[in-house]
Amino acid sequence: MLRKFSIGFRLATLAAVVVLAQVTLGLVMFWGAEEMAAASIDRAQQAMLDGETSRLELGTRSLAAVVGTAVSGIEDPEERDELVRKLVRPIRYGDDQSGYYFVYRGTTVVSQLNTELIGKDMGHVVDSNGSRFIQELAKVAATGGVVKYEFAKPGAGVQPKVSYAVAIPNTDLWIGSGVYIDHLEAARMRLSAEISTIVDAYTLNTALPLALAVLAFTTVLALAINRSITGPLNHAVQVARGVAKGDLAQDITAVYRDEIGKLERALGLMIERVRDVVQRVQLSADAVASGATELSVSSHSLADGSNRQAAAVGQTSSSTEEMASSLERTTENIRETSRLAAEAADAAEGGGQSVRETVLAMEKIAAKVTFIEETASQTNLLALNAAIEAARAGEAGKGFAVVAAEVRSLAERSAAAAAEISELSSHSVSVANRAGDKISKIVPDIKRTASLIGSIAKHTERVNAGASEVKGAIQQLDMIVQQNAAASEQLAATSHTLSDQAAELKEIMTYFSLSSAGIAGGPHALHGVEWAPANDCDAAE
Repeated sequence: MLRKFSIGFRLATLAAVVVLAQVTLGLVMFWGAEEMAAASIDRAQQAMLDGETSRLELGTRSLAAVVGTAVSGIEDPEERDELVRKLVRPIRYGDDQSGYYFVYRGTTVVSQLNTELIGKDMGHVVDSNGSRFIQELAKVAATGGVVKYEFAKPGAGVQPKVSYAVAIPNTDLWIGSGVYIDHLEAARMRLSAEISTIVDAYTLNTALPLALAVLAFTTVLALAINRSITGPLNHAVQVARGVAKGDLAQDITAVYRDEIGKLERALGLMIERVRDVVQRVQLSADAVASGATELSVSSHSLADGSNRQAAAVGQTSSSTEEMASSLERTTENIRETSRLAAEAADAAEGGGQSVRETVLAMEKIAAKVTFIEETASQTNLLALNAAIEAARAGEAGKGFAVVAAEVRSLAERSAAAAAEISELSSHSVSVANRAGDKISKIVPDIKRTASLIGSIAKHTERVNAGASEVKGAIQQLDMIVQQNAAASEQLAATSHTLSDQAAELKEIMTYFSLSSAGIAGGPHALHGVEWAPANDCDAAE
């Protein structure tokens, strides 16, 4: 609950409570002094009353003893009563001689100052309060005792009175005496007035000035303590509010070693460390912003290069696929040509065998020449096709083109030879032999041509396999390049975001002022959110 109020208000309340307690204590002491004075007056009055009673008791008992001794041995009641009156009635005491003694038998008067009352029964007499004091005196007289009552005093009206009664030895009488105690009340009044005067003088001359001095000292001390606490606290609060507003150029100096000084030192250390952190963050923010800008430029360049590389690799992959397709078709053609060349070799070998047999059976040559001409025509066609395919193969097919040209040439020569054989077969065996020799020479060339074509086919297959591997590698390279291009674009976007965040961080850090002149821009609201100073500023050491 007390935390709802300021420390200054709480200290002022404490001082007010202390002052109020002092005032209350002073009043209690003043009232206590009055009560003690009243009690002292009562005790003094009682002491005076006790003194009067003691004197009454002493005088009455002494006189009773004397009278008892004097009347002892007198048997006649009348004579005894008369002697008692002679002994008692003349006795007076007191400054005004108002004191006297009286003697009673029961409630009947035996001796009295007023002689007219002798022999009368006074048991019915009452005082102003209705008390039958004669009867009470008669009761206490057996052992001796005091009775208070009110009785008329000559010239003063009804006044309080005290009487003592005691039995006279050796008789049936009792003797008593009384004194008015109105002088005790007068003495009480005088004593009360004197004590009041003394108390008033003490209050005005001593107690009140001392109380005012203590009150003034307490007030000044409370104000000084309040100021010594709230002043540094208010200063610390102002510094904390300045820090909350971004002003880190403030310095706070702790002079004292109390808790407030510890708070000020802790706050100063906090400001110093926050200032150091902010400086470092500002430097880091500048470095991050610069690096983010460079990274953004580099990442954009890398992304552009990756996209161009991806496009180039895509074109290369397409061209490689087309080349692989062409090599595959060329390989198939070369396989077919190799097969045909092998067949041609076998046919040529068979033709040589036929030529050799022609020597033995020339009559069959005419029929075979027709077959040779057809074979030569087909070979010529195949050679033409091989030349076309070799031309399509480009550089890889140049060697095959030469072979194809040779095959075509051989086919043409075979056709010419067949024609010549056809023409000369019927003319001369010698011509047949020469034809057989020529065929024998042609067979190795045809076999060599078939072997070359087979070698070309194997080489083409290896080239086709390499082209397939190159195609797969280029496809994998294309995928990697595509991934790199996507990563480059993502890196460019990330670097752009990092650059924006670095700029935002620099803008945020301008909220703090590290020097008396402050940083350009000064404290301000960040992104539409106002920074409000904290209500409570706490620091721990």
